[in-house]
Amino acid sequence: LEFQGLPMDPRLIEERIHPYGRVDLGEVPFAMANFAKRLGINAQSYCHGTLEGLAEHLRKGCVVIVMINYRHGTGHLVNLLGFDRDDRHIVAVRLRNPWGFDETMPAEQFREEWHCLRQCRNSKLGCWLPVFDAGYMVIAPSHVVLPPPPA
Repeated sequence: LEFQGLPMDPRLIEERIHPYGRVDLGEVPFAMANFAKRLGINAQSYCHGTLEGLAEHLRKGCVVIVMINYRHGTGHLVNLLGFDRDDRHIVAVRLRNPWGFDETMPAEQFREEWHCLRQCRNSKLGCWLPVFDAGYMVIAPSHVVLPPPPA
């Protein structure tokens, strides 16, 4: 939201973006996008994404936030900074971790951590709920038309 010029205090946002009410199981892209939309920001959340789809949003000047099983753990939101490519494919994904550092993750590892999001380490629940598979949120400049999520 600060990207859009809105100074935000995480304490004001937290309770409004938890999909499980006061139970703190973390944030998810759809709740964050809905909150941004209520503020009048051009935002949308998606599931079943692809690396090329993410790259297209970045090319349009959008902010992209993805939810991954960070380091094979549980769900963690990271900002997408860009991609490294060879002649034909995306080979690495550049991320900004809200824990205060940037990193580059091999594309195959990113795909693995992006799919079938787990809310807890011992559950495959994320594999059965489409909202938790390759989920991400996009915040776009006002002139960019964001497609609706597939039905």
